[in-house]
Amino acid sequence: LQGVKRGIMEIADLILVNKSDGDLKPAAGRTVADYSSALRLLKQRKGDPQDFPKAMPVSALEETGLREAWDEITALAEFRKASGFWDARRSEQASRWFEDEVRRGLLRHFEADRKSETAMQELRSAVAEGTRAPGAAAREALSRLGRTAGS
Repeated sequence: LQGVKRGIMEIADLILVNKSDGDLKPAAGRTVADYSSALRLLKQRKGDPQDFPKAMPVSALEETGLREAWDEITALAEFRKASGFWDARRSEQASRWFEDEVRRGLLRHFEADRKSETAMQELRSAVAEGTRAPGAAAREALSRLGRTAGS
């Protein structure tokens, strides 16, 4: 569980601790302090201003801390846009999305064509049984795809 929490903290830009109201306000304050201390131990991330990521208390019930949280979110977005990090990240994401779509399209093509699907199952079984190397089987599958696309 601690590893999961650490993983979340490594990708979070802002950790909001809700229920910072009533009898829970002191506990929420301690939680914010604990998260803030833990976040300071993490390595500074590329694209973040000096004090990010951070933890903040909010109360949905009392509607406190929400405006401040939104201000922090917009300040972070503005910082990333001004530094060029925002556009660079979007470009990386678009390239990754393109490649993911191509992969999904290739698999859909194989699955849609009965002959290709049968061949894929045979190749998959051969790889699982150890009678075919994964790379060789993949090249054969792609070669078959090239033949069906060209016909």
